[in-house]
Amino acid sequence: MEMVDRIRDSAEWKQMTDEIKTLARFPIENPNPVMRITSEGRIVYANSGSSPLLKAWECERGQCLSDDWGKFVSEIFNSGESAEMEVMSGDRVFLVSFLPVVDAGYIYAYGRDITQRKMAEEAVQQSEEMYRTIFEATGTAAVIMEEDATISLANTEFEK
Repeated sequence: MEMVDRIRDSAEWKQMTDEIKTLARFPIENPNPVMRITSEGRIVYANSGSSPLLKAWECERGQCLSDDWGKFVSEIFNSGESAEMEVMSGDRVFLVSFLPVVDAGYIYAYGRDITQRKMAEEAVQQSEEMYRTIFEATGTAAVIMEEDATISLANTEFEK
């Protein structure tokens, strides 16, 4: 017993236990969604950052996911392969990574708010559409050529 007490009183032991406590707080302190879901689709853990996803899935901690999401989670678990899915919650978009831990019988789900990225992608797409519309509607022949004289884009007037 005396040896065990000396180990527990050592600085190394205290450092290890402090590190374990710090790691254990990670899911709780993380502002992003962190969840543990059983292979049957029951949400057994969800941190406070998971609230938007729980709302989108219309369920709470301790409940099972809807049939569609439950089937999706079951397929991921059975495949043993990770998967990602975009989930809308109100005006926010989350990219959720589902990571199966087959031996333990559950899936970890980690979410990241990608709303800003999706808005930027949409703005670029709208800009490209406007550019193409103007390019086509000029009424004159227009072409874009690369340095090696390869035509990369030509409007219908140029094709005529």
